[in-house]
Amino acid sequence: MWPFRRQKKESGIPLTQAVRDKIELVFEANLRAEASVLIQKHCGFSLPLMQTTNPDDYDRIRFAVIKLSKGRLERLREFIGAAHKDWRDVLIGAGFGWDVKAHLHWNPESTQAEQAVSSDGDKPSN
Repeated sequence: MWPFRRQKKESGIPLTQAVRDKIELVFEANLRAEASVLIQKHCGFSLPLMQTTNPDDYDRIRFAVIKLSKGRLERLREFIGAAHKDWRDVLIGAGFGWDVKAHLHWNPESTQAEQAVSSDGDKPSN
């Protein structure tokens, strides 16, 4: 399925500042440029039922694939691919499916801090 066939705009839909900020927080510095390109080119206009050219309209889905990627490019590709099948499943997986503003409350810094503490064994896993 990679690269996606339904690519109508070569350059993709531009990233909003909010998406760029999330990429900055989730991906290591050496992966950010590639993550940005993948999201801009493949997680936008080519998604099913998404025909708008307004970058803000894609933030919820883009936040979801960023969150689910956990900062890994292979996972980002996987979840962008899943979004091409049905992006609603990706929203549900990220916890953004039932509230159209839930993605606005996602804070990657707190998620990373929780993961670091639990991986050190200081905090019991849920």
